[in-house]
Amino acid sequence: MVKAEYESTAALYAAVPNHVPRPYAYGCFASDPQRFFYLQSFCDMEDAPVYAEKVLTASIKPFVEEFIGVLAGVHSNESPTGKFGFHINSRYFVCARMVAWI
Repeated sequence: MVKAEYESTAALYAAVPNHVPRPYAYGCFASDPQRFFYLQSFCDMEDAPVYAEKVLTASIKPFVEEFIGVLAGVHSNESPTGKFGFHINSRYFVCARMVAWI
C-alpha cells in the first residue's frame, strides 16, 4: 500500500514539484514486516491559504484558478509509455484500484 502512495506522489512531484511534498522513502520495519513507513518532506501548512476562509470572506476565484493551473500542469505531461494508466495499482483504503496501462 505505501509503495503505491510513494510512486503516485513521486509522479505528481515530478509534474508539479511546488504543489506536492517530495517523497523520500517507503518500506517495512525490520523488526515487524507487517508495519510500514512512508517518508515525505514536511509541509508547514500554517501559512497555507485556508479554503473555508476564502469561502466565507472573498471570492474563491484566485484559489480555483491556481488549482486549475496545477491540475493542467499534471495532465500536460506525457505518460512514459504513451498510454493512459499507471504502472502500479493504487488503493483506496483496502480496495485495490486497477489502473493498468490501456
